[in-house]
Amino acid sequence: YSIYFQYKFGMSECFSRENINLMKKLYLYFPIFNINLLKLEWEHYLKLLKIDDRNMRMFYYNLTLFCKGSISEHK
Repeated sequence: YSIYFQYKFGMSECFSRENINLMKKLYLYFPIFNINLLKLEWEHYLKLLKIDDRNMRMFYYNLTLFCKGSISEHK
């Protein structure tokens, strides 16, 4: 899929298989777009995606979003 995305979006770099899997996981965990998704950095989502328990993941998501801190600080 990485070559397809590179061609479709006119990108000069390919996505790695790992990045595509993380983007898919991000979509599955946060399927509804809302403006709050833009408030966190990709690094925040990488940490959130490692949390399998949905309730715990959403707890840290909200905590990070509203406290403007890092997930590591809250654990």
